Amino acid sequence: MKTEIILVLAAVQLAYGVINRINASEYARLPPLYRLDDFDGCLLAPGDKYCYFDGKILDGDSDLHTLVKEYSANLRTHFDHTLFHWGLCVTQTCRQYYGNSTVEDALDACINATLYESHQLQAKLVRNNIFCTDFGEEDPYDTSDYVVAAVFLTLLMLNIFGTGHDLFFRTNKGFLSRLLLCFSLRRNWKKLVMPSGEGPEPKLKSLKCLNGLKAMTTFLVILGHSPLTGFIAVGNPQYQEEIYHKVFFQVLLNGTLIVQTFFTISGFLLAYNILVTSEKRRVSWRTLPQGIFVRWLRLTPVYAVIIAFISTWLRHLSSGPLWKPVVNTEVLDCRRDWWLHLLYIDNYVDLSQCMPQSWYISGDMQLSIIGMAIFCLCQGPRSRKIAITIAFVIGLITPAAHTFFQNLHAVLIVSPEMAIHFFVEDLTFNNLYKRGHTNLVCYAMGLALGMLMYDLYGQEDTKDKKNHRLLFWAAFPVGLGLVMLGMIFYIDDYEPCNQSCIAAAALEEQANLLLNENGIQNLMMEQSAVFRGILEWQGWTAISRVSYCAYLIHICVIRCSLADYTSLQHISFYYIVVGPCARSVRITTTILLANPAVKQQCLHCCVAAWRTLNYCSVVCVTFMLSAPCWLLVESPVAQLIKLCLDRGNRTKPDINIKAAPPKWKDQEISNSVETVVVKTSL
Repeated sequence: MKTEIILVLAAVQLAYGVINRINASEYARLPPLYRLDDFDGCLLAPGDKYCYFDGKILDGDSDLHTLVKEYSANLRTHFDHTLFHWGLCVTQTCRQYYGNSTVEDALDACINATLYESHQLQAKLVRNNIFCTDFGEEDPYDTSDYVVAAVFLTLLMLNIFGTGHDLFFRTNKGFLSRLLLCFSLRRNWKKLVMPSGEGPEPKLKSLKCLNGLKAMTTFLVILGHSPLTGFIAVGNPQYQEEIYHKVFFQVLLNGTLIVQTFFTISGFLLAYNILVTSEKRRVSWRTLPQGIFVRWLRLTPVYAVIIAFISTWLRHLSSGPLWKPVVNTEVLDCRRDWWLHLLYIDNYVDLSQCMPQSWYISGDMQLSIIGMAIFCLCQGPRSRKIAITIAFVIGLITPAAHTFFQNLHAVLIVSPEMAIHFFVEDLTFNNLYKRGHTNLVCYAMGLALGMLMYDLYGQEDTKDKKNHRLLFWAAFPVGLGLVMLGMIFYIDDYEPCNQSCIAAAALEEQANLLLNENGIQNLMMEQSAVFRGILEWQGWTAISRVSYCAYLIHICVIRCSLADYTSLQHISFYYIVVGPCARSVRITTTILLANPAVKQQCLHCCVAAWRTLNYCSVVCVTFMLSAPCWLLVESPVAQLIKLCLDRGNRTKPDINIKAAPPKWKDQEISNSVETVVVKTSL
């Protein structure tokens, strides 16, 4: 009873944000967490040097040091203020120390003297985390850059020739002609905007509602990851720490449960499509290697192109104090770990900054192999149900075992320090969140749901089916309450016991699983006409088709938008939401009044507007880049693979997109939720 009272009181305190907080005057005493000297103004002459680094406050006896340590003790909601991140112009700010000594020694002496003078604190340099830029420094081009450029140029020329062939010759006779037509932008554009659910198989038409679900969730995942830009180079870190004490932001902080939804959908789609396919073609153990290989071919080309770009040309796009620690770190890790991604085992390798969001793609690939193995090796419905049940039980046990034996959190804690490193150093993320086998329970339930919906297809509405409607309409409030349950893990000075973590993890996962199953079942049964109508809106189709590219690209966009900062950003609700509108009005007014300084004013306002639009612009920029990626790479290569696999078939292929019947190896499921997104994420 005592524990329950403590939790209730803590939750009330959390809602009002009164736990373990210090007032503004006390917070102002803390040493600056971030500092950035003028980057462009530093590198003006030969010999100039700018360094971004981490520093550590040393132990001391002052009351300020005690305040820093006590405030930094709760890393779930606070930054580690004993560890600061500065960017200094070595040849200006630290010129008195930068003589005959090394850069490391000069920075060590400089930050120690600076902090002692301003706060009477001693500090030292973290020497394995220094990123320096010299005047006129340029990253040299190497062989890999030229090889990747040649590959990109080849793809571009193929699209140009394919489009020209389609526009001027319009023939599909011969293998070479059909090969060029795979790269026709005209045809790929028609395919992108083509209505979904067109085909002779009525059972696949019922999957149309998943387009809207995938598109909307992609938006939410990318938008949910966008606030990561607010944890680095922020001038008012206290604002970021205070959002953990606001009930509204708990929806964002605990939104990581959405990933389980897409594992459920992925399993459902795999089972449902295999059962539909088995009506015309027997699925046996011989189908398993082919299914794995075709799925690998379907996912890998565009994935490889994006990894190749990140590993080579990304580092040449810009420069700045944050470019090396944020962008070049990913470049180096991708050059080292690219093969792990192409084998889809990167989610079992930790501490890599290379595309950390790709853990879902690998996890889904691994679970899809398990799902295909169940349906290919188990021929009867009874044996398949037994295999799925075993997988479900294993999926229930493994997360609890990880949580108990490794002393992990029940949910992924979006703490400030973990957000700085994109979660790659978080134990819960590495051992529980991103592994394939720890997400098996939701995938197994998806497989079971696919079998159930296949059996129920075409049946009349019954009383039992009507009873699900109440659960469907209760899904939103129950799901919201489920998300809010995670707020107990952000309570200051409260550390739940291991048993509580296991119970909370099991409760959240099972409740989320039941909500997902009920929602998909009601949508497939067409019992919720309003929601189904919204999700089947034609506008979602094109967005859902580029979702795979969007998911692969969006973290790269976030990194670049963040690394391009040359000064500290001030985060606020106005800054995020109202700021863009206000600055847009300011730009328009300046132009209309023909101010003499209009050029300079517009420049400053555009920069400010870009920064304020960061959260929303990430979504827009990501999909703007995803569309050409789909048109130039994903769709052409997918058609090329299909053409090569079907070359042995003497039957003339039907090039009419709208009349092309879906097949297991190339149907929209491969381009759909099971291969894409999370989302997200992370």
